[in-house]
Amino acid sequence: VQGWPNEISKAAEMAERIAVTLTRASGDTLAKRQGVDDVAENIRWSLCQVASRAVAGREGLGSLRLVPVMDMINHDQAASKFEELTGEEKIEDGSFIDSTENEAGTFIVRSRRHGDRKPLRRGQELMANYNVENYSPLDWFLNMGYIPPERGGKWTMLEAGLPRNFRGGFSRKSNTMAKDSGAFGSGKPEIQVIRQHTQQQQCSR
Repeated sequence: VQGWPNEISKAAEMAERIAVTLTRASGDTLAKRQGVDDVAENIRWSLCQVASRAVAGREGLGSLRLVPVMDMINHDQAASKFEELTGEEKIEDGSFIDSTENEAGTFIVRSRRHGDRKPLRRGQELMANYNVENYSPLDWFLNMGYIPPERGGKWTMLEAGLPRNFRGGFSRKSNTMAKDSGAFGSGKPEIQVIRQHTQQQQCSR
């Protein structure tokens, strides 16, 4: 796909810088996976797991969370999304559950299709909708490792408004991280490339 190799290379380059920085900072104290003695390789594996499987949640309990088993659910555009409890849900207020404060941050996956309840038969697969607003096919590929059929349309890439040597605290000329920027550049989610799904743009018009 035109433009993808360069974007994929940039993503891999940044991930490698993060892995190298974390290895230098904490390599002596990190545990190793069985059969893998290279600390940097373990960190690369961990970054891939978090990037591809973490679920977005409210910042108060951690904006990215690994939820075992739930991350094994496959994607279906017509299914329901993951729902995070606040601990204040009440059936009398129209919610589907009475939750308590101790249940805040719990994720719920309900079997629904096109918004309607869908009872599952024995052996039938529970599905979930992983769609993220404004994700382009390239975003799906980089973050999820695959592209769902409904997102396989055309896409456009718009250059960022910031000069290249100021984006993310990284200077292409020096090929080094900016002072006190840390492993993640400036520490802020600077937008390097804005991608917009052209089909979404057409639908919104």
